[in-house]
Amino acid sequence: MLEAAVAEQLADVLFEIGRDQARKQLDKSALQWLDRAYDTLARQDPEELTFDATEVRCCILHSTFHVLLKDRCEENVSRAWDIIHELEGATKNVVVVWLLKLELHSMDQFATHDQYDILIQIVRQIHISDANIKTILHHVHQLRRHSPRLAHTVLVTFLTERLLAMEEIAWVEKTLITTVWNCTTSQDLGDTTGALKELFDTVAAKSPSALGTSATHAAQIASYSLGDYDQADIWCRLALHNLFGSSGASNIAKLQRKRILCALGKSDLVQCRDIRYQIQESMTDTTLLYACVLEAQKMGDRLQVIRALSKVLETTGYKATSGLCLPTLLRLNGRMLIQELESGHVQDQHYVEELCKVFEGGTSYG
Repeated sequence: MLEAAVAEQLADVLFEIGRDQARKQLDKSALQWLDRAYDTLARQDPEELTFDATEVRCCILHSTFHVLLKDRCEENVSRAWDIIHELEGATKNVVVVWLLKLELHSMDQFATHDQYDILIQIVRQIHISDANIKTILHHVHQLRRHSPRLAHTVLVTFLTERLLAMEEIAWVEKTLITTVWNCTTSQDLGDTTGALKELFDTVAAKSPSALGTSATHAAQIASYSLGDYDQADIWCRLALHNLFGSSGASNIAKLQRKRILCALGKSDLVQCRDIRYQIQESMTDTTLLYACVLEAQKMGDRLQVIRALSKVLETTGYKATSGLCLPTLLRLNGRMLIQELESGHVQDQHYVEELCKVFEGGTSYG
């Protein structure tokens, strides 16, 4: 029998050869070399081996596990489970063992709850880092194939119990994007908009700043991808949540226009009018208001064009402003007002006064 020190060195060399063969996709040869490395240490008295030898043994088992799963035959899967049971007694790093179990459970559609139980333990205990978040989201995707609902629970738990306490907003964004994606692409979840609204409120209350453009775009894409008018309107309102405050006036305008189109698609003129009033009451951004002008003009609604244009001009104080051409606005509003007065549809002193404001505005601009 080799001396313990020599056996450790030999096992380390055999392990490196086996790992190299695995990298070259020579799986059969890799298993042979890894088995030789393991046997070299197994023949030694454990009392004579150093701590490093124990670490090498765990690495050998870990590598052997992954090579075995490249051919997921019944014999290899059985041996992989044997390796997990051995590692449970050989290492104090329970997360490593949990991750190996997830690899095996992901192959079994009837082990969904086992996957969930392990993932919940991982998200509550694992050290948070970019690499570990990537690993967790990978396994959430694996779980989602069998149960989108359980995957959603894992994501919400991860966000609310761990990530919101961190200062890294990018981690929150990445996980929230995955959550939104899961909700919009999984029919099994049913209506999750109420739960998402609560989640957005929680994130907004605890997050140090508004989310970046990636999360904002994900919420907007979700609102555009739904064909059902009611659901699309709900998702537009979610995308208008103050959590996505960095979306900018242009994107907000798109979402509000989408809401108006949804209302028109349902022939719900009351909701369409309510949305317009909400825009007038809550928004003073001229870009958004002018977007409403363009939408009303596209629909051929002259009265709405007049009202929206008047709101734009009132907001700007009938003065030139960045991004808008005052002469164009004045000409368009004046032409619309004259056409409406000449049509005989309205005989309102208000429109005459608006027309006077247009001429006064043109005079002051010149």
